[in-house]
Amino acid sequence: MEVMPLPVALDFSEDVWNLSLEDAEEQTARDVLAELLAAELRQARARYRLSNGQQQRAPNEILLPAGILQSIARDILNASADEPCGIRGCMVFIDFEEPNSRNSNDRKQRIGAVKCHPYTVNTFELYLTLRPHTTWTSKLPLFLQNLAYRSTMVISQDYSLVKRKLFRSSSQ
Repeated sequence: MEVMPLPVALDFSEDVWNLSLEDAEEQTARDVLAELLAAELRQARARYRLSNGQQQRAPNEILLPAGILQSIARDILNASADEPCGIRGCMVFIDFEEPNSRNSNDRKQRIGAVKCHPYTVNTFELYLTLRPHTTWTSKLPLFLQNLAYRSTMVISQDYSLVKRKLFRSSSQ
C-alpha cells in the first residue's frame, strides 16, 4: 500500500512576487512532520489489512490530495508555537470520520497516533480528523472495485485539528 497524492491542478493566477520565503528550519520541520504523518497512515493501513484478514473490501490505496500533509504539518507547527516545549510536547491522534454511520458516536474511528518527540512529556494533544471525499468522482473507484478487485479510499481536502492542553500555566 502506498499513500499517493491526487493529481495536482496548477493555478498561476497568484502573484509570484508576493510569496514569502520561509525559514529553512521551519520547512525541514514541516517535511519531517509530514513524513511522520504519512508513515503513521501507512502503518494504520497495514494494521487494518491484518485485522480484516486480507479481505477484498480492504482498500489497497489511500489517495490524499496533493499538499494536504504539508498543510496539516503547517497547522500543527502553528498550534505548537505558543507551547512551552513547542512541537516536542505534541501528541497527534489521527481519527477517520465515517460518513454513513447511523450513530454520531461511531462516526470517528481512531486510526493512529504520532508522538512528535519520544522523550518529551506531552504538554498538549492535537486531534486530527480526516474525512472521505464524497463527490461522485471519488465514488467511481469504489463502484468499479468489484470489477478490478481492488479498492481505493479517497481522502477529502477538509480536515479538522482540535487542540487540547494538558496543563495550565500559573500566568493564565
